[in-house]
Amino acid sequence: MGQKAACCASKDSEQLIPAAEALSAEEQKGTEEEKKANPLKIGATMPDFQLNTTKGDFSMHSFLTSDPEKPWTVFFSHPNDFTPVCTTELGECHLLTPKFARQGCKLIGLSCNDTESHAAWSKDVLARHASCAGQDTLAFPIIADKDREIVTALGMLDPEEKTAAGIPLPARALVILLGTTVKLTILYPATTGRNFDEVLRVLISMQLTANNGLATPVDWKYNERVIVGPAVKTEDAQSKFEDFKLEELPSGKPYLRSVKCPATGCSPGSEKSMIMSVPPDAPPSAPDDQDLPSGMAVQSSSCKCTC
Repeated sequence: MGQKAACCASKDSEQLIPAAEALSAEEQKGTEEEKKANPLKIGATMPDFQLNTTKGDFSMHSFLTSDPEKPWTVFFSHPNDFTPVCTTELGECHLLTPKFARQGCKLIGLSCNDTESHAAWSKDVLARHASCAGQDTLAFPIIADKDREIVTALGMLDPEEKTAAGIPLPARALVILLGTTVKLTILYPATTGRNFDEVLRVLISMQLTANNGLATPVDWKYNERVIVGPAVKTEDAQSKFEDFKLEELPSGKPYLRSVKCPATGCSPGSEKSMIMSVPPDAPPSAPDDQDLPSGMAVQSSSCKCTC
């Protein structure tokens, strides 16, 4: 990491953040009301909309929980069909679907038009990619929201970008869910395309750090060192993880601790992470069969829903 590091820290000097006190009944009620008011808030439960999609009709919750080996979902919205930025995004999502599947994640899109329009648009999307020759359907469903009921209910409108008739365009919302629970929300303006390689990076970070006291630092990439969270005792980090280091800082506070990136992947059907078997001489890898960090690939099976 380039900074001077120490192998251990004095217990007397170690400062830990105390566990949060239990919320009172009134505070819990307020938190639940806030989640209902903001359905895309982290920790909120996604509303169970009835969906009409290019892969059939089903409820949102049935899709989100349809495949135990793909408990994670990336849900993303589009303002309309046959729009240029959206066309480039859908093509990228189609190409990246196998990478997300190997991380136990499925995709579902939404656009403010009907399924007949979605099907025709899909042909344009796929025609731009030589590797998709002969294909005419996308690898994931697209929800029809012609009346904008879903995007309105989820607060996905961009008040600054409007149609010729003065109607606000839906923003480019992107939500990562585990089961029916919102884990991440990114809201892009209608004029800005998304970076789905970054979405994959964030997904892997969340899976790698789930329930083990780790966090990923700024600009973290696959297989780079990870941060030890404040609630983890130094002696526990030293015994549980490899190559523990503590940065010496001017404040003298022993809070910036790091360890070697663990060979950890998402356990299918579980929020918890699990240690996977990795050859000790396995080279660092980048997305796509070079694509995922060594040992993080999740074996996928055919989807058990209509997609």
